[in-house]
Amino acid sequence: MDVKKVATYMAHMNQVLENRTVRPEAQPTPESKTAETETVEDRVAFSQEALEMTRSRVRMDRDDLHLDKLEALRRQIQDGTYTVDPQKVAARMLDEII
Repeated sequence: MDVKKVATYMAHMNQVLENRTVRPEAQPTPESKTAETETVEDRVAFSQEALEMTRSRVRMDRDDLHLDKLEALRRQIQDGTYTVDPQKVAARMLDEII
């Protein structure tokens, strides 16, 4: 199982859930009850609890990815293989000042 694909999927689903619009329930009018004009419409409603669970799962997946990166950096520092690009550091310092 590819963790990055799962995290990407979960992030996409979270964005879809956050950006969806909720239409208020339409009250049928007496003339709309005829067999000719009656239509069947499928609907799905997510509770606030379900939405929050999805958001927290996405956050946890992101945190796991950050922890993996942090652990890799720790290993590089301990092994002595971590290198710093002085030009990148200087450029970032100048960006912060300007």
